[in-house]
Amino acid sequence: MTVLFAVWLGGGLIAVVVAATRDLRLAIACSLLVMSLVPEVVPFAIVEQDGLVGTLLFTTVLLACFLGLVRGHTRIALHLISPGLLLLFFIGLLVMAYALEATNADYAIDKARQLLLWSMVPIVALAALGPFTAREIRVLLVALVWGSISATLALITFGDLTAARSTLGAESPITYARAIGIGASVLVAWLIAGERKGTLTGRALALVPMLVLLGGVAATGSRGPLVAVAVAGLFAFMTSVLAGRAKTSVVGMVMVVGVAVAASSFSGASAERLAGLERVDAYLLQAGDNSSDLARLGYWDVALDGIRSSAGMGIGTGDFAGLVSMSGRAYPHNVALELWLEQGWLAIGAFMTLLVLTLRRALQLARVNELSVVSVVLSGLFAFALTNALVSGDVATNRQLWIVTGLLWLTVPGKVVPDRPREGAEALRR
Repeated sequence: MTVLFAVWLGGGLIAVVVAATRDLRLAIACSLLVMSLVPEVVPFAIVEQDGLVGTLLFTTVLLACFLGLVRGHTRIALHLISPGLLLLFFIGLLVMAYALEATNADYAIDKARQLLLWSMVPIVALAALGPFTAREIRVLLVALVWGSISATLALITFGDLTAARSTLGAESPITYARAIGIGASVLVAWLIAGERKGTLTGRALALVPMLVLLGGVAATGSRGPLVAVAVAGLFAFMTSVLAGRAKTSVVGMVMVVGVAVAASSFSGASAERLAGLERVDAYLLQAGDNSSDLARLGYWDVALDGIRSSAGMGIGTGDFAGLVSMSGRAYPHNVALELWLEQGWLAIGAFMTLLVLTLRRALQLARVNELSVVSVVLSGLFAFALTNALVSGDVATNRQLWIVTGLLWLTVPGKVVPDRPREGAEALRR
């Protein structure tokens, strides 16, 4: 298994090098997206995450910004500022501004720093490289799937699959599950959307890596990301139907659901069932009654009480901890409630507006023939990230939501010529 993992990882690195000789911009974008959304591609059992992953991420950010300067993107960026990106940056500014007066200062500053460095900076770097056409988005999505498969192989190779919460190093099982789940969501949404010129054989072959990734998510014992993958598939199906692809979508949905149910039934009958899957089943059967759900429901009640007592004016970044008599890192496990409680009406208003505008944009892009498949997949990723953000993590750790949203706003139809900023700006606003 170690050899397979090494070959897979080495093959990906070679592919990036070869791609860089042909399209440096796209190669940097792939590296940036993988290191931002799937840093678990680096085997944590071998190396320390923060040092190497941070170095790789910010190296790609610098390369992206440098390439943007060379290509004249300082001018283009001014023309390509879209409503979605403006709202994203506004939310980030509010989190940082409310951190200045926070009582829980250490966590507040750390949260603002993580949001800036791991979400906002990569979005700016993607904007310097973008916008991206349908062909380029396909390449970026393939890179994400490669990253998720790499994380799964690392878990199988170096992790303990007999543990109910399998992970690597000090990484949270939920965070690791999200890194694998985002690739699973890409495949599920793609299978449901289906290429117009694709064949059933091609879609059937994609079921194999989909099942591998779903198994990887289950091995972590985290049901949230597994449920989020299902929500992603459902959302991709609805978007695809609304975009006029009903027949193709029904066939894809039947394939995905049928294979997933069959695999689950086979796993249930197997004597070597994953311990993580046992935990997922137990928690799903006790939904609302298990310790995890009860804790979250309690946090949400506290957050709502805090919103009412502060009149929704914002109590300060990270200050939820004081409401639950804790020090350090504590949050409601719901990004919407967190923004409303800690940054007030401006933040929740910007967040809800961002959701509405992004959903509207996803549907608009899905109705453009050349973008129909990739935009359906991106809408599925958006639903995956949003579902996770509403049940787990804080504003900073839910970088998948912010970066996927930014990518949706940087997706355009047709070919954008880098030296003609007006054309690029008009494409983004359509």
